[in-house]
Amino acid sequence: MKNKISKILVVGDVMLDKYVIGQHNRQSPEADCAIIDYERTELRLGGAANVAYNLKKINQDVSLISIIGNDKEGDQLIQLCNQNNIPVYLTKDESRPTTVKTRYVDSKFKQYLRVDNESREPVSSDIEDYILSQIKQSTHNEVDLILIQDYNKGLLSKAIISEIQKICKQKNIKLSVDPKSDNFLQLSECDLFKPNLKELSQQYGKPISANSKEINRAIKELKLQHAQQIFVTLAEKGIYYQKGDDYGIIEGISVESADVSGAGDTVISVLSTLLIYDIKTDIMATIANKCGVFVCKKQGVSYINMADFQTFISESE
Repeated sequence: MKNKISKILVVGDVMLDKYVIGQHNRQSPEADCAIIDYERTELRLGGAANVAYNLKKINQDVSLISIIGNDKEGDQLIQLCNQNNIPVYLTKDESRPTTVKTRYVDSKFKQYLRVDNESREPVSSDIEDYILSQIKQSTHNEVDLILIQDYNKGLLSKAIISEIQKICKQKNIKLSVDPKSDNFLQLSECDLFKPNLKELSQQYGKPISANSKEINRAIKELKLQHAQQIFVTLAEKGIYYQKGDDYGIIEGISVESADVSGAGDTVISVLSTLLIYDIKTDIMATIANKCGVFVCKKQGVSYINMADFQTFISESE
């Protein structure tokens, strides 16, 4: 399987992952909580920006459309994208902050506290119109795939989703989706649909076990089969895959002290790239599962690199 460089447009909610790192040597005498002696701060791309970063690291031609606040954190996010040569169209929305997840961790990245600063309000009609114009402009030239990364932070309105679906059908562009609850059913009209088991259970209205027949039944009852390929991530239990009547589970790989931050971003990035390769669904799931495990072994939000991606592809051929 030869490496293929494809043109991919990522549309979704971006965020800045901030790590406040220090040493935990004592507990607070004022409350039942840790005291962290500060050492340094690290900033990393998160959300749809981390998806774009993962795609860039496996040698894809990627660009990114999203919204940020008119603030220092938004500027830092733009700077990180520029440093990693990711073309971005980030609209500054005066009504919201840039989404920031601040994690307080020790030197081994053990997490003691996470503080989120975000808005989940839907974008205004003016912002929506501007985002729509950016999507249309970005697809004037050839695009192989559009990847929607939804975190329910207000960017992805029904109108924006519908326009992306329309463009993909008109221009024969593949559409890959990592959904969240608000737009779950609408987003399932795509080529590749990747919820996790918790999200699927929420839509189903009751818990679903990591069992292929039970997941398949839920997919049928929710009428999600119009998605050409469906993958459901099962955390440490692996990945469920389905294409037509062919379905099953690629078993998980145990990871000691796994850090799952951003693992879903890596999995959707890998699956989307492999979708363009047009290979078998179970092989896609096998490779994506290995890539997800790879990043779970790292500290904090991370990515898959090209060398390991190619190794996992070779192992699965």
